[in-house]
Amino acid sequence: MSSKIRASMAEALFIVPAAHTRLADVSFQTEIYELFHRTLGARIGHLIGTPSVLFGTLLLASGAPGAAAPVLVIGLILGVAAFGVAVDRLAGLATAIASVLLAVAALLLTQALGPETALVVALSCVFGGCAVQTFSHVFEDVPPPVSGSPEFVTPSAWRRRVRVFELLRLTLLTFLVFYWLELWACFRILPLQILHLLMWAGHRPDLRRALDARMAAILAAPASDWRRPASRTARPGGDALPVITDRDRGGAP
Repeated sequence: MSSKIRASMAEALFIVPAAHTRLADVSFQTEIYELFHRTLGARIGHLIGTPSVLFGTLLLASGAPGAAAPVLVIGLILGVAAFGVAVDRLAGLATAIASVLLAVAALLLTQALGPETALVVALSCVFGGCAVQTFSHVFEDVPPPVSGSPEFVTPSAWRRRVRVFELLRLTLLTFLVFYWLELWACFRILPLQILHLLMWAGHRPDLRRALDARMAAILAAPASDWRRPASRTARPGGDALPVITDRDRGGAP
């Protein structure tokens, strides 16, 4: 099987395969999050779904036996906050505060409900929150190759031309693949959501302009190689990711 066929199969299953593996590439993660969450419906769905999943996970961790509970809770908080600091220092601080508040609420609720009821609530938060997050993508343009074309297609245009077989295929992909990819993403996208809100409020206007320009470039040329992380230097034609520097993260120039 050729590498081109393997890449096409990976894109059919995962849309942007590198987004789920290149976790340390903060620039790429920021860009892909912006690209696939451009509507208010998707933003709100993720702001509900992601904290719900994290809260449910913290509930599960806080119900672990003995000394495992604080270790798991603290480890999860530190992991999420560390990625937040890598994204942006102010967003990292906000992520740390939000994570601690969720952890405190989880510990208190576990004590109040008891282990069995807390387990039911935790699983409901994890799987229900992930469902909200997954299906909030119905507000977004349908990306290639799911769109059946090399372009991003509006939901209304896609519905008008979609065939029964394609609808069944997307339904299967949603429940067997996309849902679980959203669950995997929950543990890294809270800082990206907070960064987006901070930029909306005026934080890092230079990064906001760079991302807006990059989104426009991708949507204007969706057949370009935007699925793979760009190098830190501009490609021929200027196709490069906005590099997130210390200044972008809120540090010194």
